[in-house]
Amino acid sequence: MKSRLVALFLSLSCAAAWAQPAGFDCAQASAVAEHLVCAHPDLAEADRALNALYRAVLKKPTRPPGLRQEQLRWLRTTRNRCANADCLRSAYRQRVAVLHALNIRPLSLTDAAFQPVLERAIARIDDTWVVGGLRLRANAPRRLQLELHVDPGDHLDWTLWGPRVQLFCTHPGRREGYAGRFEHRDQANGIDFLRVRRAQAQGFVLMRFELGKALPLNEDIVCSVGFTEWLLDRPSTLYVVDVPPP
Repeated sequence: MKSRLVALFLSLSCAAAWAQPAGFDCAQASAVAEHLVCAHPDLAEADRALNALYRAVLKKPTRPPGLRQEQLRWLRTTRNRCANADCLRSAYRQRVAVLHALNIRPLSLTDAAFQPVLERAIARIDDTWVVGGLRLRANAPRRLQLELHVDPGDHLDWTLWGPRVQLFCTHPGRREGYAGRFEHRDQANGIDFLRVRRAQAQGFVLMRFELGKALPLNEDIVCSVGFTEWLLDRPSTLYVVDVPPP
């Protein structure tokens, strides 16, 4: 069973596919800097990274005020003033470093807001691991999140996209190879995780989902969480947590 779950989550994982060579439509390029980005693959990759980081930071409650204006100012006064590829490489390298630091800024949470519904201990994760048998049910809408608490001594920094987490939920009677009455699948990459600190723990909010929206009410639900491209040598704990109302 575990091997089938691993195969399922590996099949759900995929590398990012890009329709554009850069983070913008090169057919619409106008500034000299934009044409240079489209002409150099390494600069196009840097532009994709910058755009991905910018979008990730925008989603986080730890984002600084005025981030949109700051990004527009950087485009106008720094990137678009470059007249050669070396200038652009330096500009992108510095801006990506700034956005990366903002993206991994932790959010401090009170333990009073920590309401675990389920928890599962994980001894270690060496690339791929699946936590199955997470059973849920609700008769009223309920917002939940996956939260992974890790040992602070483990390696928690990674390259841009980071490891992946996949969530798969269905009804307990679903048979492999047959469509279930309901299914919910979601995936998140490390770039989108929210780092959190609590009084006695630190870790990540991996993703959120809703019973009564993504998943039905008054139904038995069983979920599995797949981890891919992770390397945690020390014990960690996966929680399904009630999200307090805003």
